Amino acid sequence: MRDRLIEYLRTVNDVISEPSLSGSRAGEVDRLVRDITDLCLNLDDDEDVSFATSVLFDEDEDLGILSSLTSPRMAMEKNQTMAKAREHCLQLVAQFAEKVGGPRMAPYTPSLVDRCFAIFVRDSYSTVKAAALAVITTLVGMMTTSGKSRLPENMVTVLVREVQKRGTATVRAKILILLGLLVEKFEDAMKGKMDTMFEFCLEEMEKQLKSKNGPEYALVAALLKCLDSLLTQFDDTHQNTSVRDGALLALDRFLIQIAKGLSEQSAAAAAAAGHPSLQNVYKNLMGTFLNILDSVDSPKSEVAIAIRALGRLAAPIVRFSGKDELKRAIGRLVPFGNSALAMIEEGDEMVGHAVTIIGAFADMVVHLDSVDDTLCLFIAQVTGKVVWQFPQLWPKQKLAVYVVLKNLLKALYPKGNIFPIFLNNMVRSSVVRAVDFSPGAEMDVGELPLWPHYVELWSHVLDLEENMQSAANAMSQGSLTAGASLEAHGGDDDGEGGEVTDSASSAEGGGGVVVSEVSNEGLNTKHLSELIYDSIISQTLSLMKELDLDYAVKPPAGAEAEGDSKENTTAGMYMGRKL
Repeated sequence: MRDRLIEYLRTVNDVISEPSLSGSRAGEVDRLVRDITDLCLNLDDDEDVSFATSVLFDEDEDLGILSSLTSPRMAMEKNQTMAKAREHCLQLVAQFAEKVGGPRMAPYTPSLVDRCFAIFVRDSYSTVKAAALAVITTLVGMMTTSGKSRLPENMVTVLVREVQKRGTATVRAKILILLGLLVEKFEDAMKGKMDTMFEFCLEEMEKQLKSKNGPEYALVAALLKCLDSLLTQFDDTHQNTSVRDGALLALDRFLIQIAKGLSEQSAAAAAAAGHPSLQNVYKNLMGTFLNILDSVDSPKSEVAIAIRALGRLAAPIVRFSGKDELKRAIGRLVPFGNSALAMIEEGDEMVGHAVTIIGAFADMVVHLDSVDDTLCLFIAQVTGKVVWQFPQLWPKQKLAVYVVLKNLLKALYPKGNIFPIFLNNMVRSSVVRAVDFSPGAEMDVGELPLWPHYVELWSHVLDLEENMQSAANAMSQGSLTAGASLEAHGGDDDGEGGEVTDSASSAEGGGGVVVSEVSNEGLNTKHLSELIYDSIISQTLSLMKELDLDYAVKPPAGAEAEGDSKENTTAGMYMGRKL
């Protein structure tokens, strides 16, 4: 074995030392590199592995394969076959380094990283650049963060600059993955660069998802990987909400784009475009997310992402596995909904988790002809608990609730008799809660009425044309402050509430607001709004009758009420056509 390896390496050196390389001679070098790769990767004897390691990687060895094949002269060689040999040589280094392992590679790692970074900078072939980056990534992954480990000077600066250029998607993807790894292992080296990288990742993700030619999937995957690495440096969620929210939004848009491609693109078109098999992409994605849901060790954040992903992938599930499989996927949400219910009752911050489940349910139900009673009962329980908790939510959480409730109602509206039953039960729950009060002892204002919160909720739900952004704009303009949270000051006589307190503004919990928006296409939104409104009025009147309460109709604005407007208003409530 040792003699053969030495012979191969000497032959390589002899050939590349020739003044000029013909195509056949370059091809011979490439074949020799492949032979060396096969020989080294199949070594079993520990002493042989040590010998090959020293011969291949030792700087003092005249036969070192990197020093000969990737010299400055070779980097300038405009020979496609020779470039392929350099690429295969770098692949050998990465694969053999993994075989040898971190501790035994440690003496060679710094110099190999230096050499590979130099190759990346000076080689003119993108395939060679990508292979060099792959080697660096492998070696950096083996490095410790002790003082002995070092990075080439200016490497981070060069990588950040290069990734922002209009290079090939493969090279940029390799740079992103490497930068993400550097963030995790060499935080000090990335200081001052992480904000730049985060902004770049989000902007590039936006460009990719809006590209007329479709996204470059390898680059999108690398962007997500880099974002994931960046998030490891942001543990304080209150101080870094923009980072967390941006990453969630990026992931959600990625899932939307993937789902669209899987559900709309034909297998022939995917193959013609050089994309991977649609069936394989679908299986891999579903396998990943289902494994997260099946594992008892999965953290809540990953479970929430997997649930959201199932909702986003509803159309591909129907395409590749059928509607029965989609029903089974909905059934997988039940245990997590039950957990969320239990934790909400214990006072845990699980409203966001419940909202994610409702949103995924709505995304999936849209693709079904009917909904089983058991599944409808399950989502009714989760939705009812969220509606009950509504006055206690922070403004950002409320935005998500507006949208998911509208989505759920739009998804169930065409499903027959199940819809009015679900609607009336949910409205009834909110009306019962609305006539309650909340203790306001902490602010020394006595009891706080809850009904302004539900006027706010149903006003938004009735506006089926309103989306997340317009609701957010309304909140920012101050039109939602009447029931912004239980820490808002109590309402005055005409039902107008005070402003949200500073504590509410600074302590918004529940994570980023990323929910689906079910399309209005094909829906009779006017009729749906009327059904919702009629349910609110009928359930309110029904409860008032049960409580033996009197009421008066509030006159239109500017009109004088007939008689004593305060007569028959025992409940202190007015009902008008407009909430």
